[in-house]
Amino acid sequence: NNLKDTATSLSKQTKANISRVKLLRSIIKNFDKNYSKLIDKDYNSIRKNWLSCSNIIGKRVQITDEKSVVDGLVTDVDDNGCLIVNTSKENVRVVSGDLTILL
Repeated sequence: NNLKDTATSLSKQTKANISRVKLLRSIIKNFDKNYSKLIDKDYNSIRKNWLSCSNIIGKRVQITDEKSVVDGLVTDVDDNGCLIVNTSKENVRVVSGDLTILL
């Protein structure tokens, strides 16, 4: 895929002017908060927060990496932050890759 065909911006997606300074402050603030949780080994809190902000659970996806392609339904995120994808044959634990949401 050509990046030009899929690239977007916050302004395009929200149809609003986004202050880069406010956005950066928010990112740093949340990074610090989550980094503290990581140092304290509060993984469950990080996972719960991520799940509450995500809409990926229940979506059909294709995940591609250097070695494989996984097609299936995202069912969960495990305690290590990996996506659990149910293919037609098995549950696959996905550590990383390029994810495309299938329609």
